[in-house]
Amino acid sequence: MSEKKRKKFIPYKCESCDRCMVECAVRHSESKNLFEALNEKPAPMPRLSVTIKDGLPHMAICQKCGKPRCRAACEFKAIHEHHDGNVVIDRNKCVGCWACVDACPFGAIFKNKEKRISVNCDNCKGYPDLGCVTACPTNAIVSDEEPLNVEMCRI
Repeated sequence: MSEKKRKKFIPYKCESCDRCMVECAVRHSESKNLFEALNEKPAPMPRLSVTIKDGLPHMAICQKCGKPRCRAACEFKAIHEHHDGNVVIDRNKCVGCWACVDACPFGAIFKNKEKRISVNCDNCKGYPDLGCVTACPTNAIVSDEEPLNVEMCRI
């Protein structure tokens, strides 16, 4: 099994410019082009979120848990772990019940209400880099190949 790509967020470096979210949305758009993606219906959406909590930027992104609560909550078996360790949602099996959204302790699964599916970070599958990392002008998001503490993910 190859190593999971992970991201590390450094809040004090983040300027809340949302470039990470824009790049993520464009990569998951039909056109893969910023200007064309702006006119797509339904609008492409990012698989991460940067918000302000207690005066500091906070990033919600899939942590690729070892025993994902979201997978256990999905009655439709739409969530599985790829051979590379990434936890992904199969858009063909997802029915938009949102059980996985409620189960995720990180708030890292998002509702695509127009398509009636849940989405999460897929580590830019098909790309050689991580779009959010590449797009960040302040290096607030970096690639971190060290294992994360996933105790919060344990069922």
